Amino acid sequence: MKNDYILSAKDLYFSYDNKSYTLQNINLNIKKGKKIAFMGSNGSGKSTFFLCLIGILKPCKGNLFFYGNPFKYDKKSLFNIRSKIGIVFQEPDNQLFCGSVYEEISFGALNLGLCENIVKQKVDDIICKLNIKSFCENPTHALSGGQKKQVAIADILVMSPEVIIFDEPCAALDPKHIKIVYDIIDNLNKSGLTIIMSTHDVNFCYEWADEIIIFNNGKMIKQDTPENIFKNSNLLKKANLKKPYIIELFENLELDKIFPYPKTSEELENYIKKRLQK
Repeated sequence: MKNDYILSAKDLYFSYDNKSYTLQNINLNIKKGKKIAFMGSNGSGKSTFFLCLIGILKPCKGNLFFYGNPFKYDKKSLFNIRSKIGIVFQEPDNQLFCGSVYEEISFGALNLGLCENIVKQKVDDIICKLNIKSFCENPTHALSGGQKKQVAIADILVMSPEVIIFDEPCAALDPKHIKIVYDIIDNLNKSGLTIIMSTHDVNFCYEWADEIIIFNNGKMIKQDTPENIFKNSNLLKKANLKKPYIIELFENLELDKIFPYPKTSEELENYIKKRLQK
């Protein structure tokens, strides 16, 4: 197992009932520092796989690896894994349980056994980094959905993870907080963190992701670049996904034979302008 892969799965199976498999024969590798999007229909196994990645669920067959070292499931090993791999759940109410925002963010670091002075410094730094000082003394139950999502992210950051998993990070958020969350995610990746995200937003994934991993009926059916994923009409049909609007427009204009696929609307607009000037 190569150590440039921060996370790997080999021949992984998982069953909730010991009768049928929710995950079957999962084999994949994720490189450190990459932005990885998981896509597939609801019930395809993405969230179950994420719970395996943080040690909440234990595979019934196969292995997971962190920097080439197989996961172990004793208390100490699980504690270490969960300090290195964090998850921000789709519903922040499932993650927040302390009375105030400050207490909530402090909890994880205190649970690591760090002294209070160090915890205070880490929490203050993260509050500043995520720009949540204006409501850091508020009760968590009184926050808006977008504010709760920011606090849930802060919960993970205080543990100093190397990987953060976002399960549908912008579900039910307004446009303002969608931008806030996406900006946070991009800044985290620029700082060196590996980002894993499940989403149904093909337009976002096409522009954002380094690689896309497609799940279908509990199986990983493809891991590839966004360009290769979204050019494959048969794969998209099997995974119940649509092409990003930029690719649809690009192909409808019959430009694909003379120019690499653009990633953003700005790239497409610039190309069309150049064509019109000729």
